[in-house]
Amino acid sequence: MEGRLLLVEKRSPYENVALEEAMLRRGGKFTFRLWSNQLSIIIGRAQLAKIETDIDYCKKMGIPVVRRMSGGGAVYNGPGNLNWSFLIPSWYRSEYICYTRDAKELVKSVGCFMAACFSSLGCSSRFMDSAIYSSSGKISGISAYITKEAALCHGTLLVDADLELVERLTRPKEVYADRKYRRSSFTKVANSFIGFEDVARKVRETFLLREEREECMEEMEECKRLTETKYIKESWNLGDPFEF
Repeated sequence: MEGRLLLVEKRSPYENVALEEAMLRRGGKFTFRLWSNQLSIIIGRAQLAKIETDIDYCKKMGIPVVRRMSGGGAVYNGPGNLNWSFLIPSWYRSEYICYTRDAKELVKSVGCFMAACFSSLGCSSRFMDSAIYSSSGKISGISAYITKEAALCHGTLLVDADLELVERLTRPKEVYADRKYRRSSFTKVANSFIGFEDVARKVRETFLLREEREECMEEMEECKRLTETKYIKESWNLGDPFEF
């Protein structure tokens, strides 16, 4: 079964997050995308930004806060962090990962695979509660979005990040919310010290993927459209998700 290792990084976190949705909308191939982002906070679809991170500090320091299409909690992006994504078409089956409409089952199967991958690269890891942990703390958060045609399951990987900054930017405020927003649960984080090339090589060899360094034209055009009409807008990123 043909698949690709997609090594594409966009100029801004808005474009990088938009490309994730563009892959789901336009992509037809089984894809593993590995990429990094400039310093930013990426929040879940059902979260309220102002209670998940320090908005005033982010504005002062010029740190973008971007809402992704999938659920889950707020995560750090930036120096010392990698992002990984699986695009899984509805027809795809392998001994490690297959398409399912059950989000919990999808996250579990992908999470267990990635934990085994990280362990084989020297960071003993285990999957638990939509995240991957080493003996020192949480190294990867995972979320997913599923349609009838495909599933997107993606996550982070702390490599050698400034953990004090990670904690400052992702520690949720202890405030009461009058609506049932998806709240982040703060936990101790840790670095994995696993390299970009090692992750790329391991996944490429496991799934026999062809390496590509640019998205297809349909994904490129859809990414541009989504960035301009959705992901660059403050109403999407900082607004109340109940109003979408």
